Amino acid sequence: MVALLAIQATSVYGKAPAARVQFAAYPSYECPPDFLGPHEQQFFECVKVRRRDTLAKLFGSNWEIVSRINKVNPLVLKIGMILKVPRDFEWAKTYSPLPDSLPQVRHLKQFVLIDLGGQYLAGYENGKQMFWYPISSGFNPRQTPHAYIRDIVRIDSIQSGRMYKDSLPDLSTPTGFFSVLWKDSTHVSGTFFKIDSLTSDSIGAPMPWGMMFFPAYWEHGTGDNPWGLPGYPASHGCVRTFDKDAEALYRWVKHRTLILIVENREEIDVMLGQLPKGSRPSSNTRQN
Repeated sequence: MVALLAIQATSVYGKAPAARVQFAAYPSYECPPDFLGPHEQQFFECVKVRRRDTLAKLFGSNWEIVSRINKVNPLVLKIGMILKVPRDFEWAKTYSPLPDSLPQVRHLKQFVLIDLGGQYLAGYENGKQMFWYPISSGFNPRQTPHAYIRDIVRIDSIQSGRMYKDSLPDLSTPTGFFSVLWKDSTHVSGTFFKIDSLTSDSIGAPMPWGMMFFPAYWEHGTGDNPWGLPGYPASHGCVRTFDKDAEALYRWVKHRTLILIVENREEIDVMLGQLPKGSRPSSNTRQN
């Protein structure tokens, strides 16, 4: 069935066109309960990945929009994966999953917000959002979808040579206020390793365009690892982004820029409410 849907007037995502829009010929799919929030249902629909599907095949030139909204590298689509798809791709070009403005930080020239629940990152200048990027944060057995836990264990075992008797431990990304402590465009992990496909040697995992925000925790690109952004939390605690996003963030952000990492969007105002006007908290005040 080809979706033919009317987009309603307004929501928290802004004004949508009133005209009816004919969408591409891909089958719509009934969204699982709670997959879309109440405020998202008029703006998004669900599509289930079938055998031989690719993002380009399904969505043509709009494939990257779907890739970014779903935080997934197109090379690692999995049969049965459910995608959140905009009902109107023109509207989606200006869509942001995080607040357009944060008045609480308008006194800060730069500010970075990371939402672990949504798996998104945004950069702000004087409280105005300048960009947003999809991420993959630390694996958490309580939050990462159960269907993907086996994949994470298998992929990590292949790449690193480690074997897990049960499952990966809780590798959650810490939450709270942090700041940019160090930057390294060619950083290599000294903690986690991978097997070199040519020499079979164990080498440090590449973490290109790295930005350390807490000892041993970095925001960085995925390098040659297509599973770096699989659509869910899957890292060892770092915050991964696509390489081009990591590079852009690396070039934009300055040392000591304030970072707030929250479990979900509902915590943003609560945490920023602890920020006295015109000041900044002590950096690296980890909450978990």
